[in-house]
Amino acid sequence: MSKRNKTKINIKARLNRHLRIIKESFLDSNKKVIHKKYTNNNYNIAIFIVLLIVPIYPTLASFMYNTSRYEFYR
Repeated sequence: MSKRNKTKINIKARLNRHLRIIKESFLDSNKKVIHKKYTNNNYNIAIFIVLLIVPIYPTLASFMYNTSRYEFYR
């Protein structure tokens, strides 16, 4: 095998190796971003429940027990 042919093979192998490394790092970063989106959605649901549902609960409870909303806090 000539030296010139050998260098072409080495360059091609290096390019393939670097492309593989870049693809793997890109896929890993995408997986982390997707996982981050899911955790953000979970936090958003929890915040929604705490900020919206919890303050409404005394009013809903007053309808169920036929009392005023203010008696709930006593």
